[in-house]
Amino acid sequence: MISSLPVSSGRTSKIISIFFLSLVLITFLVLVFLFHRRKQQRKAQESSPLDIVPLVRPGTSEKNTDVHVSDLLTFLTKMLKLEHEGEDDDSDDEKSVGLVKEYRSLSSHSLYPCTVAKDPNNITKNRFLNVLPYNHSRVVLKSRKHKDDGFINASYIDGYKKSNYYIATQGPLLHTIVDFWEMIWQENSTVIVMLTNLIEQDKPKCEQYWPEDLQSQEYGEFTVTSTKRESQTSKSFIVRNLQLIKVSGRTADFTAQPPS
Repeated sequence: MISSLPVSSGRTSKIISIFFLSLVLITFLVLVFLFHRRKQQRKAQESSPLDIVPLVRPGTSEKNTDVHVSDLLTFLTKMLKLEHEGEDDDSDDEKSVGLVKEYRSLSSHSLYPCTVAKDPNNITKNRFLNVLPYNHSRVVLKSRKHKDDGFINASYIDGYKKSNYYIATQGPLLHTIVDFWEMIWQENSTVIVMLTNLIEQDKPKCEQYWPEDLQSQEYGEFTVTSTKRESQTSKSFIVRNLQLIKVSGRTADFTAQPPS
């Protein structure tokens, strides 16, 4: 004979209900904890300065700082905020803040050879002797009149997806304006962005390498004509449309954006 023990269905349901409620409560507490932790992390990230991991420059013991591209906007925003807050302070090295402090912390030592720029025949073509192009990345003028090394104080800069996509150059000197326009022609540059004024803090930073509005000016074998001038409502910069013509008759149109 097979016998069975009596089982109370009510007691079994009660045990299952308690287990289910405990599981729901634990899940709820875990979610609340994760939400609270994430909220604290966001709050700390917004209120605290952006952490920058120091890196060591190749071949030297000098430290450099890099900012990840995903953090760049946050980094620049905080730097500009620091600058605005410190506008009334003195501008010496000890009290400089923001991007000014970052700039002053850069190394003044060359990382690679720049012997061509230091050549006695080229030294007068440099506006500042501490801002020289490296041998391996400098722009070389290729016309026949440059029988030597085709030097101009200008360097190629890689773009995000293309090498040598940009060119960084000094504000032209009076005797290098022709070389400047030759480089524009040679490299088929269509946009010039001028990041300095002609004079800053009573010091010359750049010669005016463009003609007056709606006029033409000859620079060696090149003729530059100002065809349009447009002042931006922000009053922080001016857009000029210029036309470049070489003696051969070929024409190039481009846009120049010097500051106002």
